[in-house]
Amino acid sequence: MYMPAPYQTIDEIRRANLEMVIEREYGGVSLRLAEAMGIPQTQITRCTSNAASRRNVGDKLARDIERAAGLPVGWMDCVHDEMDDVYDILNGLPSDRRQLAGDLIRAMVKK
Repeated sequence: MYMPAPYQTIDEIRRANLEMVIEREYGGVSLRLAEAMGIPQTQITRCTSNAASRRNVGDKLARDIERAAGLPVGWMDCVHDEMDDVYDILNGLPSDRRQLAGDLIRAMVKK
């Protein structure tokens, strides 16, 4: 699983976020994202490849990915970690359920 480095270039951040979008929103299948964007799959796979011919995710492609995945503008440019999902889920709960979830988490990590 991806762990953000202390300092990353925009290219590294966007590449990691592209992989995260493919995994979370498209079941790990880059073809699904490409179809949602109306582009050839090779445009996506060239950005996720480890080959020397790897392409960077440019501004236009980043915005197109965000649009296709229903993400806010600029999401591709920010470092995200796995806890983002947890926070979003917890924040979306009614207050009584959020309290219950917090109690459950505290009980699980209690020594």
